[in-house]
Amino acid sequence: MIWCPESTVTQVERLPVRCDRCDYRVELSHRSDALDAALVSAGYVHQLRVEWAHLQRLQTLVSAVPDWRERVVSSAFVRRAPEFQEALQADPALHEFLRSSFRLVPRFQFVESALREHESELQISLLHCPSCMDGFIHIEPTFFTRL
Repeated sequence: MIWCPESTVTQVERLPVRCDRCDYRVELSHRSDALDAALVSAGYVHQLRVEWAHLQRLQTLVSAVPDWRERVVSSAFVRRAPEFQEALQADPALHEFLRSSFRLVPRFQFVESALREHESELQISLLHCPSCMDGFIHIEPTFFTRL
């Protein structure tokens, strides 16, 4: 099934959102089209920031390899390389992240570019957390997996 986050969100009566700063969680039922669009964009930004954090940890891990950009070219290489096994066991989230296949340098470039693009388009004024007033709300990451 192919779905579009933007149209899916508008069809849902109660949308689960959260703030990563204070862990505020609520299901929003009265939303505007502008808020729905901002929440979808904030969800993209949230997921990209999570991936960026994984990529940063991965870069720290592989940077110990001389000329890593030429030698450590894919997630599969890192997953299978004996010198990384201990570090991956100590970081289950990174180990899980590496289950998807990608080439490291192009993925870094793509995520950095996508993050810059989506952050620049974000309607931040609509997303202030009503609880802490410091963080920003976004769609609960598990929302689309539960549909």
